[in-house]
Amino acid sequence: MRVLWTGASGMNTAGRWVDALANDAANLNTTGYKSEDLAFTELLAVHYAPGVRVPAPDTPPGLPVGGGVRAAARVSDWRQGPLKETGRRLDAAWEGEGFFAVSGPEGIRYTRDGSFQVSVDARGQARLATADGHLVLDELGAPIDLTGVDLSTLSIRPDGRIIGSVAGTPTDIATLQRVVFDHPERLIKEGNNLFAAGTETPLTPADVPDPRRFGNLRQGCLEAANADLADVMTKLMEAERMYALGARVILTADQMMSMANNLRG
Repeated sequence: MRVLWTGASGMNTAGRWVDALANDAANLNTTGYKSEDLAFTELLAVHYAPGVRVPAPDTPPGLPVGGGVRAAARVSDWRQGPLKETGRRLDAAWEGEGFFAVSGPEGIRYTRDGSFQVSVDARGQARLATADGHLVLDELGAPIDLTGVDLSTLSIRPDGRIIGSVAGTPTDIATLQRVVFDHPERLIKEGNNLFAAGTETPLTPADVPDPRRFGNLRQGCLEAANADLADVMTKLMEAERMYALGARVILTADQMMSMANNLRG
């Protein structure tokens, strides 16, 4: 029966790999999207020694018989995606490791998506927000107020400062909150380009002596997804082959067991 479980584990893992690849394919045009891949790990392998029928911890090295494979985790690729110019004054893209901080439904969240909009509430107060309506935060953790600002004069500087004209006077509006993470792979994906910090600590310029880690902001640009269609299709063919091989293992094992059952002594 072991061979059946081995084949089934390969088919199950191939199916999960296809799920990850399908997610990449669906987000090829998603701003700031980071592609995913699957990390594989081998299931417990048993080493049989000559004359030993029941494996034990002290079994000497012999013939290794693998137990199959499983998907250990989805791993995000944090390499920067290509920047594309949009010409919109409210668009901004990172050239570096930086994240924007936004006010999410369950607290502060982080994103690489800089396709910002102006959100106006019932009182007429205008604030900088993401495309999904989450308020963008400044370096003090407060929403960025754009009430009365002439948006045609808005400028986002490489260091995150937002400058615009208020009643004809150039004014420092706010400074975008900029954070980096030592281990971005530990961030928790929540969908809609939002990440929760989880166990990671967001680091601000006050925490990191090297400002180059944050990179620069480019106004009028957006970061495209770093997923590549050709790479996705190549891996999809590998996953399909992996699934087919797992199915062949099960089919062959079934045929062999059927032959054994039909033997007459």
